Amino acid sequence: MRRRSLAKSVPGGIALLLLVAAAYALSLMQPPPQADAHDLCGATGSPFGPFDLQAYEHGDYKNAYARTMDLAGFNGLFPELPSFALPPLETAGRDAASAQTAPPYIPPVILKAIGWIESGWAQADYSVPYGGIGGVLASHDCGYGIMQITSGMQNVSGVPSLDQAMIGGHYAFNIARGARILADKWNMAPEWRPIVGNREANLIENWYYALWGYNGFAFKNHPLNADYQGARPPFSCAPDGDGFGHDRSQYPYQELILGCAGRPPLRSGTALWPAQELHLPDLSDAAFAQPLRLENWSPCSHDLQCAPMDIPTPNTNHTDPALASATRTQVLGAPALAVSPPALTLSTDGAQNPSATLTITNSGSSLLAWRATASAPWLRVSRFQGIALGADLGATAMEMTVSVDAAALPADGGTAAVTFESLYAAGAPAAVQVTVYRAPPPPPSAVWGDVDCLDGVNIGDAQKTARALIGLPLEAGPSCPRIGEQIMVDGTPRLWGDMDCGGAANIGDAQKLARLLIGLAAGQAADCPAAGSAVELARP
Repeated sequence: MRRRSLAKSVPGGIALLLLVAAAYALSLMQPPPQADAHDLCGATGSPFGPFDLQAYEHGDYKNAYARTMDLAGFNGLFPELPSFALPPLETAGRDAASAQTAPPYIPPVILKAIGWIESGWAQADYSVPYGGIGGVLASHDCGYGIMQITSGMQNVSGVPSLDQAMIGGHYAFNIARGARILADKWNMAPEWRPIVGNREANLIENWYYALWGYNGFAFKNHPLNADYQGARPPFSCAPDGDGFGHDRSQYPYQELILGCAGRPPLRSGTALWPAQELHLPDLSDAAFAQPLRLENWSPCSHDLQCAPMDIPTPNTNHTDPALASATRTQVLGAPALAVSPPALTLSTDGAQNPSATLTITNSGSSLLAWRATASAPWLRVSRFQGIALGADLGATAMEMTVSVDAAALPADGGTAAVTFESLYAAGAPAAVQVTVYRAPPPPPSAVWGDVDCLDGVNIGDAQKTARALIGLPLEAGPSCPRIGEQIMVDGTPRLWGDMDCGGAANIGDAQKLARLLIGLAAGQAADCPAAGSAVELARP
């Protein structure tokens, strides 16, 4: 089992800040939360508890997550999706208010440090191995994934929204939302928060107050809080013995992040990112001591009189050298959603609540996160969310069950759909039509020679007949007979795929079907249906 340190996540709202801050203090001193410990979910707006979300823990997490955070800092992940894109950042001094903006940018090292402090760079639960699939990492207050996203993740019905499904299932959406939340915290100044210097976003130390707000702009994170040692060395995420502090309980959140950014963790003897030279506000310097004195706290936090807490930039030379050196496709791959079968026909006859299995695959590459919803109250899905891996990650599909609540089904049956959505995948959305009968379904109509029951008889059916006869899989409609299966065709026993009605389905039938389709004689029995003619099927 992997164990990583887990800090508190983004608070759900201003009214919850004190409660969230108290929970944060406890979390710093306790082991990482277990999957069944979610006692503060209701307090953060999730009365239904944590969502049941599946996640993938990348096998090459050090490179995959670092490149994703680099791209997120430059707004290169999902700039077209408003809830995951970085907004323009307000800049300049307090007198300029919010009139001046700069292009979206967050120093990536800040995102890397947040991800480490929040989760130890874990998207899935700590029990999930690298390269494995399992439940998302969920904290005791319903924070999810690498960035421990709580804001916007409220569970008020048990069914996740599409955004929520992506945040829990895909590390890139989780990182992008964390970056968006941090940018929004930056833009809360100067109206509701103090500022640092002229708010130049490329200077790492200028994010001091935004980082404070990411965890909750609460007194718990005030550097003069009596819970912390007055004179404390800067925090470090590097191994013990480096001369810096390692006890998380002795640092406000923003000092944890900036300390970790400057002294990164090591894995296999290598730092996860280049160390940065960073400076915190020097409380022995009046330029910082006066704004951060305790009497300025309440006017800012309660009355929004935050100008007295404005501080200068501790050092104007500390920028992040990281670049977005990879494209979005290189980072995220090209996932493609595919669901089979494409349609279902069910009957309540002999089964009170009939069900069937759907398989969701990623026919593209990398990681696909999806959400499933049913269009009728009588149609149920066993999962609302899941993931599927492309061939480059092991070609892992996911199955789910579709079932019918017969008690809620209309008297004459019904037709509904299960819709699969994804915010970054080809083939989405995709809908599976589900038709349910109260009695046995009527005999399906078909076309003689259309061996897959999908798109009419064509040369592809000859090829598919040949493939099926040598044991290769055949994708077919939900009620389509198997090649060689005995059926009743217009009341006469036949073998499906036996084009000449000779009593066996063999490779010669594939050849005869091809001949029939180009107008050549194929030696069919006199009472054999003509290729392309409509027939009614039934099983004996």
